Amino acid sequence: MVFDVEQQGDGLVDVGTHLVDLIQWEAFPEEVLNKEDVEVVSARRWSTSLTPEMFQRLTQLDMYPGYLDKYLKGDVLQVSSNGEMVYKLKGVSQRFL
Repeated sequence: MVFDVEQQGDGLVDVGTHLVDLIQWEAFPEEVLNKEDVEVVSARRWSTSLTPEMFQRLTQLDMYPGYLDKYLKGDVLQVSSNGEMVYKLKGVSQRFL
């Protein structure tokens, strides 16, 4: 498992992209959409906190690799993986969390 967004990207971006695709396909099948059809209403993101014990259970590593030091608050790893976006697509409200 990789927890560094500089190595694999942010979880929100990956999952969010798929959710937006699904919304577009379901709400507007067979339609070409333009950037003018989109209005961002709000967006927010937050981290998941992993204690050393949680990290060890997930990875079987006894300590965080050095490249994750920049994501530590004390000894708790802050994993960038959560977010919410509310937007309108052709005037229809959409939300993913």
